Amino acid sequence: MKTLLILSGGLDSTTLLYNLLDKGHEVEALSFYYAQKHSRELDMAALTCRSLGIKHEIIDVDFLHRISKTSALTSETEVPEGHYEAENMKSTVV
Repeated sequence: MKTLLILSGGLDSTTLLYNLLDKGHEVEALSFYYAQKHSRELDMAALTCRSLGIKHEIIDVDFLHRISKTSALTSETEVPEGHYEAENMKSTVV
């Protein structure tokens, strides 16, 4: 089965990638650059895909940070720490 995976390069999407491969899926990966502070994840996504021989594209949507300054991941706001359900973590949504 062909599968297109949105791959951030973080733990969750990378685990899903390996799970899909383990189940026999033919995977292609797509990542998004949106001027995020944690762009190292994109480097890891690319590295993972290269090492697995998986087609990987990164789409540049950095205009999003010019439209919305409310996310701590794309603005000067400090990135909070905590459980993802905590009120302060709403600022990490892009």
